[in-house]
Order: sequence, then C-alpha cells, then structure tokens
Amino acid sequence: LNMGSISTSNVTSMKQMFAQTDRLGKLDFGYEFDTRKVRDMGEMFKETNLLNIEFPGSFSTENVMDAHEMFAYSIKLQSLNLKTFNTKNMKVYSMMFMGMTALTSLDISNFDTSNATSLKYMFAGCSKLSSLNVSKFSTGKVVTMRGMFQGLRGISSLNLTGFRTIAVTDMNSMFEEFGNIENPPLLNFSSFSTVNVKDMTKMFHSASLESLDVSGFSTINVTSIESMFESTMVKSINATNFNLAKVTNLNYVFKQSTAVSIDIDHWQVGDLKEM
Repeated sequence: LNMGSISTSNVTSMKQMFAQTDRLGKLDFGYEFDTRKVRDMGEMFKETNLLNIEFPGSFSTENVMDAHEMFAYSIKLQSLNLKTFNTKNMKVYSMMFMGMTALTSLDISNFDTSNATSLKYMFAGCSKLSSLNVSKFSTGKVVTMRGMFQGLRGISSLNLTGFRTIAVTDMNSMFEEFGNIENPPLLNFSSFSTVNVKDMTKMFHSASLESLDVSGFSTINVTSIESMFESTMVKSINATNFNLAKVTNLNYVFKQSTAVSIDIDHWQVGDLKEM
C-alpha cells in the first residue's frame, strides 16, 4: 500500500486505519503522512500480516493520547523501531503489543510514560521476548497493571526498580505465566507501593521465578488473592505480614506451587468464608 501524496495533516484519529489487513505485505506511508494532530492511534496496526513497519520522520506521536492495541496480534512482526516515538501525552497503553508472538526484541527505553493511566496487558503474550527494559517507566499515575507481563515466557530478567505503583488498584494476572522456565528471573519489588491495590487475583499464577519475596506488599485494601501463587514454579515464597482483613476467601492461593518454603508468618485475616 502506497499512501503517496495523500495529506493527513488535519487528521485527529487513525483508529484501526490499517487493522486486519491480512494480505498487506508492505506499507509505504509516503511523504505527506503527517500525524502531528492525531490523538487516537488505537488498534492502528492491529492484526496485520506486515513483516516490517518503517516509520517516516513525519510520523509523529507527540499528541497521541490513546495507543491501545496499536500493534496487537500482528503476529509476523519480529521487531519494531519506535525510537522516534514521543509518548509524553500518551495515557492509554492497554494491550499495545499484546499477542505479538513473533516479537523477539523491543526497545522502548525512550518511552515517556509519566501520563500513563493504563498499562493493562501491554506486553501480554509476547512469548518470544527474552528481555524487556522498563526501568525508565514513570508509573505514578497508572491505575491498572492487570496482565501487564502475562505470558512472557521467554523473559529471564526484568528490572522493576523504577516502578511507582501508588495509584494502582488492579494487579490481577500481572505476572501470570511469566518467566523463563530454564532461566527463571528474580524480581525486585522494593519500589512497589500496593497500598491502594484491591485485586491480586492470579498475580503470579503459573509464573517461573527464582524466588518470590512480596513481604513488603501492603494488602490492607486487597479484596482478592484467589490463585495468587497457584502453580508457581519457584523455590520459595515470602509472603509475611499480609493484612487480609478485606479478603473473604483463600481459594487456590498456593495450589500446586512447587515452592519448598512458604512463609506466611503474621498473616491477619478477617471473616473468611472459604479456604
């Protein structure tokens, strides 16, 4: 597809513009493809069969606020060059790269996420990624991280030391089916503030980790930890000092976990209805 001299200088939305173009092999944006006024790029390249996308200098993301599912399920893309992306105004990153099963590398070190509110399922299903650098992510305004790293089975290291999660309320399935089984990562949650989190359901379900220390988690507002550590492949779990006053069931919390050591010392529980 050759966009030629089509002028897009006044366009404000490009939602689903190239979505589901199953037979499209190459995309030439042309020299008039100006996106400076675009605010919505949601699902723009969703479910394409493109092998490569080359973004011209005129492809600007400086005013984009919504990039949900922008590249989701584009299963033939092995890499993306997003070095020119300016994401300072972007709020919604939900499912941006979800289901990109051929993606082997992704450099997003230039992303400015200071205005992000949703990172839900952002990288979910990118099973061939072996590394991911999110150390520069600013997450102070993020409300949901549900499924953010779900299904990243190739990852052997992930730096979370820059994460600020004070506004997050939803961590459901955040690390479900995460981690390289042969070379499991060790996650550092020292920067996490979970005081406002309500949902930790399946947070580490089926994750492969070296060990797991969440003793620093504040769970005072958590209402569900169902299946939180179910089927985890890990040597040890330190979950001491959990305040579960608002939790009514402990169903499947540690079911089929391979951990040989599980520390739940000083748990405080309320009126449990199911265990």
